[in-house]
Amino acid sequence: MNITLHPKQIFKKGSGHESVVILSCVHGDEIIGLRVCLELKKIHLLNGSLVGFLAHPSAYALKKREFKYDLNRNFPGKGKDKEHYLARNIHHKLQPFDLVIDIHGTDSRIDSLAIVTKWNTHTKRLLAEFPVEKVMYVPAHVYAKGALISHVPLGISIEYGPNKLGHQYRTALAHVEQLLVNRGLFRGTKRLFPEKTIYTVIGKYDVPEPFRQNPKLRDFQRVERGEYIGKHGSEKLHATRTFYPIFLGKGRYKGALALMTKRRQVILT
Repeated sequence: MNITLHPKQIFKKGSGHESVVILSCVHGDEIIGLRVCLELKKIHLLNGSLVGFLAHPSAYALKKREFKYDLNRNFPGKGKDKEHYLARNIHHKLQPFDLVIDIHGTDSRIDSLAIVTKWNTHTKRLLAEFPVEKVMYVPAHVYAKGALISHVPLGISIEYGPNKLGHQYRTALAHVEQLLVNRGLFRGTKRLFPEKTIYTVIGKYDVPEPFRQNPKLRDFQRVERGEYIGKHGSEKLHATRTFYPIFLGKGRYKGALALMTKRRQVILT
């Protein structure tokens, strides 16, 4: 199968600023963002402009995460492989927009999570307008150098779990609609959500494969140094440091228990 080298536009509404793009299926098997886009396609726009894209049409068609490369690890697309060309074309299309909203699904039991790769005045204002309490901040030098939202002027990724197939799309839709109300695109009551729990990524906890996780571990719940985390064959493994895990279980990255984070409470102003 030939890989489509351009994102597919799902809808376009309005013109001018504020200009917002909703990006779905950066990973082709995570269809929740597409379901959100199809609902937003029906809604009246009050101001500004709103565009929805299906980022990786070929991976979506086969319900695959990617072909050769993870699209969300390879922006702005400097390689010569076809998925790097796709990343380059997406990157080019996104530059004119004031805000990029990138929607993902995971098999980890995280419920809902906002993700940012920059920590500045504009990002903090955006998070205060977004109705999700848990935020993962991924410094670009730690894990997010090739992430899409690291290469746009203002961007946020949203993760919903524990299902990639869009079962939580109504929740995601409500969250996005409230953000668009707060930014003046939709009619409605503006509300701020300044109280956040920030999980700052400090690395990835690597484990040998095959690995069986301790089923008692939970996303966002503190893992203590020395705590039993799982098995490699018959060998019991224990944590070598204290951290808060994100993306455990079925949604974990191969070769990793989870992303390691440290936690703090903030009130965004």
